[in-house]
Amino acid sequence: MFRGREQDLEDNFSIIIAVLDGKGLLTDSGTKGRRGYDGNILFNWLGATTPIPPRTHRLMSQLGTRLLFFEIPGDLPTEDALLEYIERDEAADAESACQIAVNQFIRELFLAHPIGSVDPESIIIPRNRALSCMDDGKRDTFHLSRLDIDSA
Repeated sequence: MFRGREQDLEDNFSIIIAVLDGKGLLTDSGTKGRRGYDGNILFNWLGATTPIPPRTHRLMSQLGTRLLFFEIPGDLPTEDALLEYIERDEAADAESACQIAVNQFIRELFLAHPIGSVDPESIIIPRNRALSCMDDGKRDTFHLSRLDIDSA
């Protein structure tokens, strides 16, 4: 979804814009007919990816404040550490453990804070933890509901 030909990326993001705006998504195909969701729909998307190419990030910036980027900087492993990891062959176990942990976190998050229970004005993201396509470098914190307002 985040890699490929420029035209494919543009096509994907034109669909994503409508979905993120809550307008639903309907598709038609010869074998499956019309499928999807029509009307105003509250849509939230939580995702993660490996670092994306700069050209994809530029294209994503056209989505404006529909996306909030949160980067967790990590230490680069040494060549020896990578070789040791490959030799242990535990990638499938690590992937499964990660999936279980993320699913548990999301369940607990939405049990503790159901949709609509948190006032968007109360959500403040410190500058050192937020990356935004609309970042102008002048703010110390971001109010989640006001990321699209010109800063003073």
